[in-house]
Amino acid sequence: MFIYTLLQQKWMRWWIVVCPMVMVFTYAILLYLPATEHYALRLRGENRPIEMLGFLGLFTAACCGAVATWKARRTSAPRYVKIFFRLFTLWAFITAMEEIAWGQWFISFETPESIAAINEQNEMTLHNLGPFQGRSEFLRVAFGLGGCIGVALGRRPFFRPIAPPMLLLPWFITILCCAIPDLYVDFYTFGEYPDWFINKFAEFVEMMIGLVAVLYIFLKTDPVLRVSEVAPS
Repeated sequence: MFIYTLLQQKWMRWWIVVCPMVMVFTYAILLYLPATEHYALRLRGENRPIEMLGFLGLFTAACCGAVATWKARRTSAPRYVKIFFRLFTLWAFITAMEEIAWGQWFISFETPESIAAINEQNEMTLHNLGPFQGRSEFLRVAFGLGGCIGVALGRRPFFRPIAPPMLLLPWFITILCCAIPDLYVDFYTFGEYPDWFINKFAEFVEMMIGLVAVLYIFLKTDPVLRVSEVAPS
């Protein structure tokens, strides 16, 4: 309850709006300056803070989504709302576990030979399998675009129970602004250094997706539990 109350505070809502831009600008400066470039690169390494924040955000969103879904069974929430949050919970859990290779580097188990043979990074992951390797930019662009569309659909009563609040629109726009150039340099080039610089934001964008996912579930869970008050048209 404390978190829900905190998120209703004016200063906190203002910070949620400006946070993605501040985060990206700060990391870009750290990455650009020779004195801090090394530390910026270390932050985005395997099992480093950026990746772990992304995992924790997604895993927390999955846990909260599971609780909300379970509680929603006892409400008169529309069926499509319940289905959506089940799918959201499943997506958040799978994506979170993909971030940490399903715990492979925490408990140190070997990748089965059948998977290692087709996994580009020799990990227990799906997104590194053959044709999926190096294609996650499409998913990041789709997430940002889907979030923007979801916010727009929130004006319609039918979508309002599941639509992201307007408060999160800067997050989706920022994710798009970082992910689209990353997708572009897969096929074309801005130049050696610009391409390198853009590519270094991939893990950072994944962290932002994890953070906005947990913000979404915290902002929507309470309304979902009272969703019977919303009459879809």
